[in-house]
Amino acid sequence: MRAASERLHERFRREIGRTEDDPADRLAGLTEQMSWLREIGFAEVDCHFKWLELALTVAVKAPAATG
Repeated sequence: MRAASERLHERFRREIGRTEDDPADRLAGLTEQMSWLREIGFAEVDCHFKWLELALTVAVKAPAATG
């Protein structure tokens, strides 16, 4: 999860004991990630917990239409 500011990103790295970013990380903001889930069909999307760049996001898939 991308931090809301560079200051918070630096704090996160300090808190987890890193001095540099992991080049494999491709961070996106919470709102953007939740939008992606809605776009692919999840009806209920919510963030239950967030601390700096760690988040617990819950999504429930919409029932398939029957016809």
